[in-house]
Amino acid sequence: MTSILKQLSGYSKESAELNEAQIEAQAALAETAKAIEDTDTLSELAEVVDDGADDLQEIADDIQEQGDAIANSITVSGAVESVVDQTLETYGEDGITEEGAALLKLSVESILRTGGISIPVEMAVPSFESGMTRAQYSTEAEEKKGNIITRIFAWIATAFKSLIESVKNFWSRLVNSVASLEAYAQRVKKQIADIKGAAKEDKMAVGGWGVYLTTNGSTVSAPRNVVKAAVTSYSKFASQWDGSFGDLNKINMPGGIDIVKNIDALVEGIKRTEIGKLSGVRHFNDMELFPTHTLKMATGPDGKWPLAGAKFSIVAKKGTAPKTVPVLPIDEMNGGIDECLLALKVVDKIQEKTKSWEKNATRIRTWAGVLSGALNNSEGRRGFTKEQNAEAQGAVKTLISGSTIMTQGWAQSIQIFLTVIKNNIRYCSASAGHYGKELKSHNPLTDVKALSHQPA
Repeated sequence: MTSILKQLSGYSKESAELNEAQIEAQAALAETAKAIEDTDTLSELAEVVDDGADDLQEIADDIQEQGDAIANSITVSGAVESVVDQTLETYGEDGITEEGAALLKLSVESILRTGGISIPVEMAVPSFESGMTRAQYSTEAEEKKGNIITRIFAWIATAFKSLIESVKNFWSRLVNSVASLEAYAQRVKKQIADIKGAAKEDKMAVGGWGVYLTTNGSTVSAPRNVVKAAVTSYSKFASQWDGSFGDLNKINMPGGIDIVKNIDALVEGIKRTEIGKLSGVRHFNDMELFPTHTLKMATGPDGKWPLAGAKFSIVAKKGTAPKTVPVLPIDEMNGGIDECLLALKVVDKIQEKTKSWEKNATRIRTWAGVLSGALNNSEGRRGFTKEQNAEAQGAVKTLISGSTIMTQGWAQSIQIFLTVIKNNIRYCSASAGHYGKELKSHNPLTDVKALSHQPA
């Protein structure tokens, strides 16, 4: 217990520069440390664990929503650009007709509205006033297209900043959850050591969370086997995830305004990474993360830059969760708890892999902000050709999307991994509660609230 409290205390002193989210996280860590120290019963400690899990899940869900909003905005920017460019190409050198201008205006408005992009119409959509020449219609369409895309990029940069803060908060709270789970496991280990007498029954009832006690979604296995299988599958995922998206942290990119002068190098640097290749996205789709969950990856609309606007999710498999599980023998309880404690150390290793992301995410946001003022303008502006412009947009969108998806993957997957560990600790505790009359029973099946990540 002492080591846990030291861990929490030490973590709270690491950062010299604290934002509001970090301050709140540290307050929560201190509160959790005190709660762990003050709990007298297993049920109280289990509630601390569940409260921490709920808190972490809320932040993970926020990260998912923020990431999806960024992906959606990237898709919208591409759609606006495409419809304007197609219109300009259709009418050619003669310019857009009044009827064509009116249709284009409706199309752009529809894309923005459908995509949920809140941009004042008068600032985003060409006015196309009556009496303008066809050439003037085309010129305004080109200029306003740049305005729309620039505003969307500016919003993305702001949203990305919020995402970075949510991620920092998540990793802070993760320390909280891991410490609580470790304390819970150690307390259950003592509960098992105090067992007197034989098991009062062979089986006990479980709710939907029984699915996390299986290695195939339906057949119950010993906790040590379930957790070991989860560690194996999750470690494989983590290695592949880091291998595919870790290149984002290796791209050598200029800082500040110099990025404008080095746009071609920027594009080529991103192209050379796996992040810019279709295979880097596609091979994760339908990948089994745990026996109960599968990864889903949907590529963005741009075939050349498939990660730009791509979306990530983890979905629960449909299956039949067991309604009853065997009461575990004592050696299996102890083996299960030991395996859970080892699994928690894997979380620490995963967290180490993500530390470089925060630093680089801030740099990526800066680049996006700089480029939003330089891109999406008429040909020749700031020295860009249309070809350079298009390539740069694709590269930057890919960079932002890749960083966003990488973050979503870590947050959502770790949360489920912790849920597997938590349920198997609970299984051991519930089993111990079914032994001997002399033991004051703790049954988390009835006195602890329902778990997160319930399968549909």
